[in-house]
Amino acid sequence: MHLESTTDLSIIYSNLNKSKSNKENIILISTGAMNPIHRCHISNMIKTKQYLENIHDYNVIAGYISPTHDEYVQEKLGNYFIPSHHRINMCQKAIQEENQQDWLAVDKVEYNQDDYKSYDISSTLIRQKLKLNENCSHLTYNSVLEYVQTIPNYY
Repeated sequence: MHLESTTDLSIIYSNLNKSKSNKENIILISTGAMNPIHRCHISNMIKTKQYLENIHDYNVIAGYISPTHDEYVQEKLGNYFIPSHHRINMCQKAIQEENQQDWLAVDKVEYNQDDYKSYDISSTLIRQKLKLNENCSHLTYNSVLEYVQTIPNYY
């Protein structure tokens, strides 16, 4: 269930108040492990927003990145699992680093559930590079890489 504590609705209200057009309003949601979030996650949201607004004349008033529940991510990734509170923080940092916080936010409803409810290659590559201490800044955000280094026993 979406609550003020899990979903920042202020972005929707603010952008609705700013909008003076008669265009149909759209809200985007992207779900996934975000383990860790990478440039393609944010880029896909930005490109989808641009496409819908420029080609189909919609008004994208908000977008949400929703990291999947820990149970699913831990089962899928085993030792490469990053706990949800860290994935949430990394998503917030990536949105800020990309300067998209006026329309894009992290939705915490999936990870906040009691258990997993069903609603990529780049993340796997990032984890492999981190494990080998290789540079992967071209794949994800510097703030995310710095944050990953603070997680005990991640790599």
